[in-house]
Amino acid sequence: MIEGAQGRGDELIKKVVEYIEKSKAPNVSTEIVEAYPDLGSRIWSSISKRLAKEPKTYLMVSNDNLEATKIYVRAQDYGENLFVCWYLITEPGLLAELFSFPTPEDKWHWVPRTRDVFTEEELTAYVTCIHHCVLKAVEALMVSLGQDFSKVDRKSRGFLGVS
Repeated sequence: MIEGAQGRGDELIKKVVEYIEKSKAPNVSTEIVEAYPDLGSRIWSSISKRLAKEPKTYLMVSNDNLEATKIYVRAQDYGENLFVCWYLITEPGLLAELFSFPTPEDKWHWVPRTRDVFTEEELTAYVTCIHHCVLKAVEALMVSLGQDFSKVDRKSRGFLGVS
């Protein structure tokens, strides 16, 4: 959350794209997309009236070596503030889902399983690179607003926990 940064989301996303391009990460591309909730969420939202029904705009980051894995970056106004987030999304094929059994730690969440160290390295490098590009863009915006970036938590949540 960046205080007092309402209306600066497009600027932040442009900076993220700029930093990704400067990183020259191999096989990585960016695209602005409209994301919709899945059908089950849309049905439930029509019943509950609490979930978002409208699509949201994200910066989608793709890696040709990890076709089923995308990173979605969003900067949205939240009152007078700007909420910034990114999500790693993996859409496994049916066979991958069937043969990737959850461990007790996974509970009900599907966690991508890599079958080799090369894929694991690629995934870690890709996610870490994009994470750092988002952080640099947040830092640039906060500095332009005269805010202290040193207090920002730089560690991601989730199974990779990049920092």
